[in-house]
Parts: sequence; C-alpha cells; structure tokens
Amino acid sequence: MPSVADTEVISIRVGTHQLFLEQYANVQTQVQAAILCEDIDVPFWAVVWPSSIVSAAAMTLVPNLRGARVLELGGGVGTLALAAALCGAKEAVSADIVPEAANFVQSNAARNNLENVYALTMDWNQIPDNLGRFDVVVAADVLYADGMLRGLLRCLSKVLTQNGVAYIADPNRAMRGGFRGAARLHGMVVEESGVPVEMIQRAGLSSFRGVTLYTVRRKPSILDL
Repeated sequence: MPSVADTEVISIRVGTHQLFLEQYANVQTQVQAAILCEDIDVPFWAVVWPSSIVSAAAMTLVPNLRGARVLELGGGVGTLALAAALCGAKEAVSADIVPEAANFVQSNAARNNLENVYALTMDWNQIPDNLGRFDVVVAADVLYADGMLRGLLRCLSKVLTQNGVAYIADPNRAMRGGFRGAARLHGMVVEESGVPVEMIQRAGLSSFRGVTLYTVRRKPSILDL
C-alpha cells in the first residue's frame, strides 16, 4: 500500500507565476482501497484538489492583498497561503489540524523561495490566544462533513479584522441558502459568485465544473453606516 512518503511535485499557475507544490502521489489508489477497507486513513489533506487550484488562480483578483496578513484554513500542503504570498501578502499562515501538514507547507515554501509563509497546526474550534487577527482568510474544499460550516464561521468571527474578508471555495457541498443563513447567525454577510470559465481554463482545469466562491464579511454595524 502506498504511503504519504510517495509524493510528487506539481506546478499550478497563479497569475504570471508558477507555483510548485509537493503533494501525495497516489490518492486514487488510496481512495479505492478505502472503499474496500474502512480502516484505511486516506490523507486527503496532502492533495491539491481542483477547488484549491481555482482559488489559487483567483488570488490575483483579491483586492488589498498586497501587504495583508493572510490565514489559510484547512491548508493541507499550503496552496492558498503560498499563492497569497506570491501575490504580495505580508505574511501568510497555513493552518491545518493534521500535524504532518506543517512539513509539506515548510517544504513548499522553501521550494518557491517564499520566506513569509508559516505553518500552524490548529483546530479551528480551538484557536490559540496569540494567533491575532487577519485581513484575509482563505479556504478551499473544507465543508465536507456535518458541523464544519458552523465551526468555520465561528472561527472567522474570531480571526477576521473588523474590515477583513474571507474567501471560501466550495465544490457545491454546502447549500447556498444554508451558508447565508448560518453566516447571519454569526454576524456575517455572504456574497456568492461562480468561477469564470477563462480562469478555469488558465488553471488547466478545462473539464472542472461546480465550484462556488463565497465572500464573507462582518455585518456592518451602525457606526459603519
């Protein structure tokens, strides 16, 4: 049976840049084995999924990213944190609950000569007191189990700056109305958008369909109006 040690380096486009990422090389083999044997732990975190590739390409469109402090949630190998750093973020932190992910993030940061990318082992339900707040929070393909949307929104309410923005890419697992309703309960507002076909093609995913980009902000207060 292949292990996480079986890796490969892939390249994805972020604007005019090429981002080189080490990822797990045998995920399809592991998935097929897991179907037959429930005891197999598939390292989904160590794969760059299409939603992450699209989100990385979209990082070039994020306003005010240059000089921003960025947090990637459920970061895995660090795709979005690395893309944010390429696009001018002052600091990019990739957080994942799996401790082994930190090694991939650090290796990928070195591979791309990005010194302002950091790895953090973190459960978003247990945020460290010293984490601070972020101007931009990004995540892709992190809403795959019950309760994850609530946990994500609780985390965003704690880590976003007052005027911060979160960009969440989801391959249509979350119900759009449910996302908006849950966000309101956490004092946030959500905008939805599809992914332009041109961006999908530039990312090398011509056959990929079905991802929604959610933009999440704090609900304006009376003082902001």
